[in-house]
Amino acid sequence: MGEAAGQKTPKIITLDANGAATTQDFTDGGADYFWRVKAIIDPLGNKTIFGYQPNPSWSQPAFFSALTFGSSIVAHYSYGDGLGRKIND
Repeated sequence: MGEAAGQKTPKIITLDANGAATTQDFTDGGADYFWRVKAIIDPLGNKTIFGYQPNPSWSQPAFFSALTFGSSIVAHYSYGDGLGRKIND
């Protein structure tokens, strides 16, 4: 996602003891209504994306995450109750 002139993309970058950066991106693929984390990029460049169901009355699943590394993808789906709260799985 590009940045318009003078605008910054909301991110949190943390460094570990070795100086390797982990980035939390709040606007990857578009901002979430509640500014929840949309993507995390670890020091090796592996990216985990997160998705949230914007309306609890819509069909399931309510939450998902997908980790991409190399040519592999690991996806996880979670479900919510009628109020949009995550059900433990």
